[in-house]
Amino acid sequence: MRRDNGHMATTLSEIITSARSKKISKEPLLAVALFAIFSIFVLLTTHKYLEPDDYSYKAAIAALASGHIRLNATQFSTFVNSLTSSGVLPSSVLHGGPALRGGGGPGGLFSGHSIGGGGSSGMLQWHKMATGYYMTEKNYGYVLLATPFYMIGLLNFAPLFYGGLAAFALYISASRWLGRRGGLYAVALYLFSGLSITFAWRSTMETFTDASLVATGVGLILWVFLAKERRQRVRLAVGGLGFLALSMATFARYTDLVALLVALVVVMVFAKRSQIERSTLVSWYGLVFVAMAGIALFDKWAYGAFTSTGYSSGVITFSLSSIWPNLTSVVPQVIVALPASLLALIAIGYVVSRYLNRRKVSNEELKVTIGRDLAVVMSLSAAWFGFWLVYLAYNWTVNQAGASVHVVRFYVPAISFVALLGAFLLAKAPKVAATLVTVAVMALAFVSFYHLTGGSNHGLGGGVPRGPFAGGAGSRAFAGQGGQLPGGFPPGGGAGGAGGGASGAPGGGGLG
Repeated sequence: MRRDNGHMATTLSEIITSARSKKISKEPLLAVALFAIFSIFVLLTTHKYLEPDDYSYKAAIAALASGHIRLNATQFSTFVNSLTSSGVLPSSVLHGGPALRGGGGPGGLFSGHSIGGGGSSGMLQWHKMATGYYMTEKNYGYVLLATPFYMIGLLNFAPLFYGGLAAFALYISASRWLGRRGGLYAVALYLFSGLSITFAWRSTMETFTDASLVATGVGLILWVFLAKERRQRVRLAVGGLGFLALSMATFARYTDLVALLVALVVVMVFAKRSQIERSTLVSWYGLVFVAMAGIALFDKWAYGAFTSTGYSSGVITFSLSSIWPNLTSVVPQVIVALPASLLALIAIGYVVSRYLNRRKVSNEELKVTIGRDLAVVMSLSAAWFGFWLVYLAYNWTVNQAGASVHVVRFYVPAISFVALLGAFLLAKAPKVAATLVTVAVMALAFVSFYHLTGGSNHGLGGGVPRGPFAGGAGSRAFAGQGGQLPGGFPPGGGAGGAGGGASGAPGGGGLG
């Protein structure tokens, strides 16, 4: 017995000693804690409609939950009446009421975003397609991604779910590149900006979800290229998931194609250096081809042509003359809402300077690291600047510069690139200084959120505070899947409830 007790005591002592020697890293725990804080704030803050786009997405999600992607004339009329009578959407955004028609120049306030059907059977930002069916003008990817959450009454959780995937992908890729501290900084910079909080809070907008899919794709692909020691089969699978995420982001917002194209070029350029086999590349390209073909076929079926969208002709326009006005009036608002942009710019300058002076470095291993850092930073910068350049040429935002929330949303998909670049700079800085900067950026995020949303009194829908499980995030699954739309839709929760109207709100702006 003594021998057994002694053996037990020895074993217990070994277990305790072993546990003490294997420290649990605090960085991943802190990253999880940051995501929890982010999620709690988003879920417990009053949800409201801020733009006409919210209504269009909410109606499309409700229609899909009923089993319909597109609606014929009879179904559309029934659907509009159902949304009104059930309170899924306020009556002021339906039926082509006066509140939606006046002001704002030729064609009314929502010129170019006409009320589908008009008369007594109209609905904001829905149109009759070339196919003869009615659909939302918004890109349909987010509708598919969000509807399952809506059907179980948790629509507000949809952006957070994809945001969680993004945080995970950014953490593992930045940790691999910069160490665990870099991974923590990447998560903090991604989640805590006025842009991130504002659009994660708006579950009837695609903005944070498609940005999170971009972040997920970029993070996974970056991890694959840095994880040279991993088996090719693992890298094939993880990279495939990354490209699938980028493809789905493109379905939610077509301009996310910028990130996808940059990724396709980068993997081709650096495949040999990163020991990626040709068969892996072919598989990734094949996956993207199938995904893009699927989107084109959907557009043909839904809108009538392979390259069509739900937007009316002439709504989405770009010109070089818009670059300077957007650069001087919109970009400053974006930087205020995403101050990590300044860190990212400094990081680019630092990496380029270090590369140009690499001849002064005698350590060969350090030279390799400098070259790797340059490749990663330039790849991230190409995607970041590509996004911003597209929207700098966007004509619609030139005349909307005074309404921050309506223009900054187009720049949200680039947050992941800014977060990774900013994390690089913070990882190279002294720990105390980096921590202070991170805390300051996080604090500014909440100030920016209230600036963009106008606190508790701004927005089209008004509404009352709703908790995450109190019916404020969606509705129950609908009865009568398929066939004739049901006459009465269950009450919809989510962003804003049924109050308020669209009078005086800026138009949608397009491109998702």
